[in-house]
Amino acid sequence: MRQLYPDLWQSEQGSHFGMDMRTYLLATDDGNVLLYYSNAPDEIAHIKTLGSPKYQYISHHHEFMPAMFANLSDFDAIVCIHRNAVSYLKQDVDDMVIFNETTQLSSRLKAIFTPGHTDNNMCFYYRSPFGKSYLFTGDTIYLDNGKWNFIVMPHDGGNYSDLKQSLMTLRQLEVDVIMPSVGVGGNRAVEVTQKEWHQIIDKLVERL
Repeated sequence: MRQLYPDLWQSEQGSHFGMDMRTYLLATDDGNVLLYYSNAPDEIAHIKTLGSPKYQYISHHHEFMPAMFANLSDFDAIVCIHRNAVSYLKQDVDDMVIFNETTQLSSRLKAIFTPGHTDNNMCFYYRSPFGKSYLFTGDTIYLDNGKWNFIVMPHDGGNYSDLKQSLMTLRQLEVDVIMPSVGVGGNRAVEVTQKEWHQIIDKLVERL
């Protein structure tokens, strides 16, 4: 894990469905949070030295992979998902937090329901006490050879109308750093100005 900011670490690039994957560890006053999942044994050990996460935030059911379930055991974490994702679970999970819609989890952390890619996508927004605002987008938007893109999966409940509304909801946020879960041709955390953030969203919405 590589430290990006005083309260945030990023994994080395992994693979998920043939795409480039990143995992994030966020330190909050309520305990450490793992965003997405990790399938690298060396990183599991490193995360434990940084402080095992209390919660594991899953952006949508495509992350229900063997490594994700292993993480719950590795860290004794509580998995946090949208209610629409529950039906996709193929094995029992003892500890879960189930989000119904957008939820303000603390004064700094919000879980935002952003359907469109599927019917159960969540983005996670955190106002760091160190000055920057982080947006973990999951697969709602992702880097495709350096450009922002989206995929709608109708067979998983995704649709273009929902995605457009979700993007407009995200546009209202003050965002300093965008962190998708996957990418094509590389994946990374991207710092943006507010103007650049609006331009990213506006260009995506124009295509819907």
